[in-house]
Amino acid sequence: MVTYIWLFPLLFICHDMEEIIGFMPWISKYKQLLQEKAPIFLRLHDGLSTEGFALAVFEELIIVLIFSLVALIGHHRILYLIWLGGFIAYALHLLVHIFQALFLRQYIPSLATSLICLPISCWIIGKVSLLLQVRWAELLVFSIIGCLIVGVNLILALTFGKQFSKWLAKKSFL
Repeated sequence: MVTYIWLFPLLFICHDMEEIIGFMPWISKYKQLLQEKAPIFLRLHDGLSTEGFALAVFEELIIVLIFSLVALIGHHRILYLIWLGGFIAYALHLLVHIFQALFLRQYIPSLATSLICLPISCWIIGKVSLLLQVRWAELLVFSIIGCLIVGVNLILALTFGKQFSKWLAKKSFL
């Protein structure tokens, strides 16, 4: 179980590095396309700098590390299931990026690592589900819990990132 748990932060870091490097410049470059096809996505990231986005990702990484550490230290099935729910939310997030690229009909920063990390994530989910003998109902419940935690945290992380972006803009030392 230890190896599977530590693969979550590793995959998260790999995927989110691609996002940090290219996402905000890509949004700026394709603002018109996003305004036409995905205005909600554009509004969600409005006022966010690359540095602010990096801070939001860092906050999410801290949450992933906490979930992983608690599952490892606690050694309780319920903690493993909560971890699995968070990992499933991460895998669904990868799937969303793939659908975003298909919808926009072009490459988006996060697509390459989504295509690499999604099959690995599905394999891990399958292995952990077998190891823990997870029933379908448990998988559904903890997936919903994981998605709710990730969704609320995403809003929080983006809020922190936007506040940090505003603060940096005022400081003018970068």
